[in-house]
Amino acid sequence: MPRLQPGDRLPEWQAVTLSGEPVGSGTLRGRPAVIVLLRGLR
Repeated sequence: MPRLQPGDRLPEWQAVTLSGEPVGSGTLRGRPAVIVLLRGLR
């Protein structure tokens, strides 16, 4: 997969927040957002 460039649209994705709520790219569409990816927090 090629790297994203500034202004590119995110591919579709889904995840679960630390509080257990589902979130995905569709939920954030049309609003500015900062995405922080963390791994190994379980």
